[in-house]
Amino acid sequence: MKTLVDASVLVAAAVHGHPHHANALAWYNGEVDAGTRLFVSDHALAELYAGLSGSHYGGRMLKRMLKRMLKTRQLQRVIDAFLDEIEGVIETTTGDYRKAIDACVKKDLRGGKVYDAVHVRAAKKRRIKRIATANVKDFAPLWNDRLVIIE
Repeated sequence: MKTLVDASVLVAAAVHGHPHHANALAWYNGEVDAGTRLFVSDHALAELYAGLSGSHYGGRMLKRMLKRMLKTRQLQRVIDAFLDEIEGVIETTTGDYRKAIDACVKKDLRGGKVYDAVHVRAAKKRRIKRIATANVKDFAPLWNDRLVIIE
């Protein structure tokens, strides 16, 4: 089975202070062990970096740790570790962004929902039927297939 993994799941799996850490990590490891074909959109990589480098979970201790991780390139290694286990990064094109924007206009969705529409477009390109996310309310208006909710 193919699954698109939203950055919200990867951030939660990587950050020990995240409220969904245990569930996200258990789900992710279970899917890897089961041989699930995991994908991310190229936009999710930027969101993953943003979520890890700007994370507010864990207070000052985590901020010190993140600063050290950025300096020593450990943060990049965390992202690379995910990429080593994921089957593919789905590249999005200008046409994909146009379709995502069109979907948002048709459904009267505004603001950051367009980024979720880009992920949905990426999943549709690869005929993926499952999206794993911690942000179900953001994906639900855009996705008719199966959502795996990580909370």
